[in-house]
Amino acid sequence: MKIKTKADVMALDNKIQQELGVDIGKYRDEEVVARVGELMVFPVYVIQWVLRPPIIALVLFIASFFVLDLSLVDYVFYGILGLVLWLIGGLLSGVLLLTYRFREDLSALLAYSTSILRDVVTDVDTLNAGTTKENRGERLLLLYRGVLHLVTIPVAADVIGNKVPLVGGVIAGVVRWVLTVAANTFASKKNGFTVTPTESDDQEPGKILPVYVNSVNRFNTVIQRALEIGIQLVQFPFKVGLIMLAALLMLLIYLVN
Repeated sequence: MKIKTKADVMALDNKIQQELGVDIGKYRDEEVVARVGELMVFPVYVIQWVLRPPIIALVLFIASFFVLDLSLVDYVFYGILGLVLWLIGGLLSGVLLLTYRFREDLSALLAYSTSILRDVVTDVDTLNAGTTKENRGERLLLLYRGVLHLVTIPVAADVIGNKVPLVGGVIAGVVRWVLTVAANTFASKKNGFTVTPTESDDQEPGKILPVYVNSVNRFNTVIQRALEIGIQLVQFPFKVGLIMLAALLMLLIYLVN
């Protein structure tokens, strides 16, 4: 099941509580929030990265008046429509640039999620609620999805919203989008990730921790690959938008010049 809405997140939370008896939300504590805040470095520079391209676009827009041969009507027409196109293009460029810049932060954040997962796994093993040798791998994946959607993603969005002035909500939305796509990609069977039993599994029947220990490196490898896919998917509409804006701007310049 892919997570797309808040209702999907609530359904995932209910599934984990009913099947495993664990409230993932309780791991969203002050220590986790503080650690996520330390890992998210890019919000300090986000205003500079996002606003610089629109400023450059505005300068280019003004400079274009000295290059184009415009009549009075063309001045008004180009002045209004051209300004809108240049500024929107600059803003899209800024957000697109930001998606390249925050890759390292999100990578560290997802890696940190595996350490949160260990705490969750330890609690589940203590409860030992219906865990068997056959379902441990499936439950480990379910728990990790819970950590991502119920702890990591909302905490990261809140941290960014609080750290970034003016455009914090927009940037938080982009980050939430990237992480959600990455988490869904990770959960998809297409990523080729499987949890296989090991000899240590036989020593502790009903425990998930041995599977976690043997799988954590693969978790990190696959989630990093999923993050790359997530960033590319989120970048795609911005790239398409920039191409369309560039085409419209060229058409506008052709018509007025």
